[in-house]
Amino acid sequence: MIGQALRVQLPVPPPAPQHLPAGRWRAYAAVLAAPFARLAPVAARLGYPDA
Repeated sequence: MIGQALRVQLPVPPPAPQHLPAGRWRAYAAVLAAPFARLAPVAARLGYPDA
């Protein structure tokens, strides 16, 4: 659609991965510590054991 609107031929984008590797969020754990802490009580009430 964008290529048609601009009247240019765009290359086909590379395929996106279907899933991210398990535990990928841990790379961002330090940056997200405060938001995770705010969610911990909710996670505990929902039954998540590590909350």
